[in-house]
Amino acid sequence: MESEKFWDARYREQPKSWGDDPNIFLSQIDLKGLSSAVDLAGGNGRNSLWMASQGLKAENVDISSVALEQFLDRAEQREIADKCLATQADAINAKFQLTPELLVIAYLQIPADQFEKAFHNSLAQVANGARVFGVWHAIENLEHGYGGPPSKEVLVSEGQLRKLTEKYSWKDLKIENRNREINTDDGLKIAIDVVLEGTLSS
Repeated sequence: MESEKFWDARYREQPKSWGDDPNIFLSQIDLKGLSSAVDLAGGNGRNSLWMASQGLKAENVDISSVALEQFLDRAEQREIADKCLATQADAINAKFQLTPELLVIAYLQIPADQFEKAFHNSLAQVANGARVFGVWHAIENLEHGYGGPPSKEVLVSEGQLRKLTEKYSWKDLKIENRNREINTDDGLKIAIDVVLEGTLSS
């Protein structure tokens, strides 16, 4: 599996690429009342570790065994290993250990047809009335933002997400582009993300 080899090499060479802090937009949501979460394509676990530190049982699902080893090591170091699960799987057909009350999909970068399969496969496994949080590099980021993939085929649009979510019933659903500040050696830069927040009807 070429993508597995690619990400294994990436995490061996650059384990600190995404830092230790959770995504800024994820860190702003209210976790009250939630007990379990799946972090799809969670890498070496910055978001899973944060959710576990907030008391949730967090399952990190990623294609890279190297990333998952780093995640479990970090969980041990933070003394939250009892709250952390690791599942090695491709996002398209992953089978979760948990039936999560919160599904997190952060920066899953795959072509649209694969993204659609991964999205529907994930939502088919969540608990009744689950919350869904997603954040991706927006397609507008390619020309007007900073960082992210240089290929339009793996970027995500508001329209794309609205079409994918039409299949489901929601108590509330918000899909919008948001600016994210990034401190660089050349000063403050702005990345454009597309964010999905919603609660499925039970």
